[in-house]
Amino acid sequence: MKFMLTVLLATATPCFSASTIRFPKDFVKRTSSDLPTTHLYVCDTAGFSGRCENLHVTPGRCYNLNESWNKLTLAAGPDQGTFCSLFP
Repeated sequence: MKFMLTVLLATATPCFSASTIRFPKDFVKRTSSDLPTTHLYVCDTAGFSGRCENLHVTPGRCYNLNESWNKLTLAAGPDQGTFCSLFP
């Protein structure tokens, strides 16, 4: 069995294949500076009271809350018209 595997690997020929993706003619490449900024409002007391901070975030990216908010956040919400998923 080992001999057959050795022969098979020794005679294998790598095959590289890639297809070309055709973008629309009006496609505009975006950079990170083109991405919009939104906010996540976090507070350490339920009902959006107590100590609060408005964090600047870019949509479509994941963030870790810093140590001061990681285990203290009891209320959180994004700007109107956006959404955010939070995981413990």
